[in-house]
Amino acid sequence: DAFLRDKRANKVLTGGLVGMAMLIADNVPVSDATIMNVRRASSDYDAAILRSRALLNEYRAHIELPSDIAYATGAQRHNLSLATDGKIPMISEEFGDIGIETIGRYVDDICQAKTIIINGPVGRYESLPMALGTQQILQYSAYAATENRALVLIGGGDTSAALDGIIGVGNIMQCSAGKAFLEVLSSGHVKDLPGIMALARV
Repeated sequence: DAFLRDKRANKVLTGGLVGMAMLIADNVPVSDATIMNVRRASSDYDAAILRSRALLNEYRAHIELPSDIAYATGAQRHNLSLATDGKIPMISEEFGDIGIETIGRYVDDICQAKTIIINGPVGRYESLPMALGTQQILQYSAYAATENRALVLIGGGDTSAALDGIIGVGNIMQCSAGKAFLEVLSSGHVKDLPGIMALARV
């Protein structure tokens, strides 16, 4: 939340497990499989949802949530709007990616941005039906870097792995350490990061 608190970020576009946790915190109905995924990824699920709800309450104007999602049945991709008037989606599959409408909104924001920071894919990029959201976010981020001279920073091994096949990737700056990447960007402090300090001593 340091980016929002210190007004370093104008918008935060959510997807992946963070986006799903935010949807749950916002009382948006999600499938049981999605809830289980968030539980498995969280050391303390209840605390994670409470924290997400607190962030939404304080910074909602700056946090974008998915308005639709995608799920897969076999190799087939399906889109599902989350405008369900409180009804539970009638699917058992996990929410595996952001949906088409959300991709469009996020791409529009990316194309207008001067600085873009990406930490983590917005879906199961390793599964072909669910790779579309992450591919589009990365492709248009590369476009923004090339055509708009935007500064694009990417952190995390999963995000870097998803760059395969993206045109213009040479204009994107990469860091393989996702958590450390965000810590340095949000605080500017490197003294608690042993790897960076070790490099500084070389």
